[in-house]
Amino acid sequence: MQYKTTPAGKAHWPFLKRPFTNFDPEGVYKITLELDKAEESTQEFISKVDSASKGMKQRPYKVDEESGNYLVNFATKYRPDVFDSSNNNISDDIHIGDDVEVGSGSTVRVAFSPKAYEGFGGGIKLYLKAVQVLELVKRVGGDAEDYGFDTQEGGYTLPDDGFTALLEDDSDKKIASSDDLDW
Repeated sequence: MQYKTTPAGKAHWPFLKRPFTNFDPEGVYKITLELDKAEESTQEFISKVDSASKGMKQRPYKVDEESGNYLVNFATKYRPDVFDSSNNNISDDIHIGDDVEVGSGSTVRVAFSPKAYEGFGGGIKLYLKAVQVLELVKRVGGDAEDYGFDTQEGGYTLPDDGFTALLEDDSDKKIASSDDLDW
């Protein structure tokens, strides 16, 4: 099958390694792609989407109120492939490490499969198939350095034997429930 691809754009809220489960317990993999309204490739892409969804009420994009750029939504139930700019598959942890995830602000292209639907006045859903990462912005989370913290001398440090030992040593000081919190 020949997939469609987008021009390069900025990733927003990418869930490519783990599914987004807030509204669906099974989760969905998704990404919103911000396309620059001033780019000719963006205008061509949006024109194709509009042409394909002519007469339908729903569009798979919104226009950002501040910038006027297009925010295009892609989703799927299946984990998409992720490639670097040299087309190396970096989907698996073995290639990029468990701590590296595509974060918001990364420059990416998206491969997708469009499908029309009739409900809610009709529209087109763009099924996410793969993402090519042109410029990686690492998803924040995990290391203290990711949040901008540096080491502080003389402060609290977790004991060498870990958090479990801390709980065992302070078992009489544990909070039994959230009602015990002094707020």
